[in-house]
Amino acid sequence: MKHYNKPLLLVFPFGLLSHYLRCLVLARHLSPYFRIRFAYHKDYAPFIQAEGFGTFDCITFDEKEVIAKARKFDFSWLSDDAVGSCFLAQADVIERLGPVAVLGDAMPTLKLAAEKTGVPYISVLNGYMTRYYGHVRKLSRSHMAYPYLEKLPRRIKEVFTEMGESMAFREIHRPFKKLRLKYNLSRHDNYLDEMEGDYNIICDMETLFPLRDLPQNYYIPGPILYTGHNNDNNIKEQLNPQKKTIFVSMGSSGEWQKVAFLNHPEYDVYNIITAGDTHGVLKGPHIINTPFADADSLFPHVDLVLCHGGNGTVYQALSHGIPLLCKTSHFEQEWNVAALEKKGLAKSLDRVDKNTYTAIIAEWVTKKGTGAFSAIKTAISHKKELFEATAGQLARTVLAEHKGKVSGQASALKVLELHS
Repeated sequence: MKHYNKPLLLVFPFGLLSHYLRCLVLARHLSPYFRIRFAYHKDYAPFIQAEGFGTFDCITFDEKEVIAKARKFDFSWLSDDAVGSCFLAQADVIERLGPVAVLGDAMPTLKLAAEKTGVPYISVLNGYMTRYYGHVRKLSRSHMAYPYLEKLPRRIKEVFTEMGESMAFREIHRPFKKLRLKYNLSRHDNYLDEMEGDYNIICDMETLFPLRDLPQNYYIPGPILYTGHNNDNNIKEQLNPQKKTIFVSMGSSGEWQKVAFLNHPEYDVYNIITAGDTHGVLKGPHIINTPFADADSLFPHVDLVLCHGGNGTVYQALSHGIPLLCKTSHFEQEWNVAALEKKGLAKSLDRVDKNTYTAIIAEWVTKKGTGAFSAIKTAISHKKELFEATAGQLARTVLAEHKGKVSGQASALKVLELHS
């Protein structure tokens, strides 16, 4: 059946590579059911084009400002003006293009826009960004209260953390609450409510990020792992087979200066591959630079991943049973690494004496495929096998529950019949 007979799905990822890649993987699996268009981003247009999806223009948050402020635990980027502008721009696009549904990844204003336009919202989010997260979110080291809370017993620290978090989420939500009152939308008073859609996709492993009392509109396909269209043969040919290999990525939100210590000649005993180091912070005869690396092709040859603790890189490593060392930049990465440390799958280098880095790397570079790493690799593999079925179930549910809207798009109900 031709693509133009399918109902339209608009995709609004937050402007970081990891969010666009997660949505591209989902779009691959949803494309039998929907015609799909992505919010245009100049940095990620080649990835969208490679998958054959269309684009549309829409005002959104400045991701560079967001990351810079997140490093300071500063949420002023969620100002009245910024939230209002993004909300209205998204609502305008939805009204003009008339999708049957919208999909967002970490896009805080999309729930408002979807509700205003009467369109179902599919939200992609991490387990710790739901109201159903089973652990206490650790206070970020960048928060002014961190040095004081660290001196308290664990349980008392957690009580104060949860109290402060509740107040913070309500305060952050103020611009959203104003818009809900102004446009006569449903009432909410917590930022986490804005992250929740009519349908929700949790891209985490529950063994790392446990969830409790999930409603039926939540789907847990597990990590959403992007596979590219190149095989990195050139990189593999440059590897010295006599050396262990370290892969380094600080993502689109990391700080490369934090791993500049790898330039020291003592790390010449390793092959070191960097992905995305656009300013060439790491350089030397033992450094192999690439703008982007396909994990499925390259990671069978990698022994250790050194990264920022971002969701995408973390799960790509774990899916190959590779241990992680992490230098984080903001609170969500800290939450990721804290969960990994509990399971012995990673170690944070954030508050570690630099003089011990060499010994730590020498220890962790030997752990690939052992114990917990073998177990998590197997668990992720099982989730991956079920991913297509989970995506199909979600698509059929959206189409079936919104037949009235779907029927207005050419032959859209036929899509549902063919995939039932």
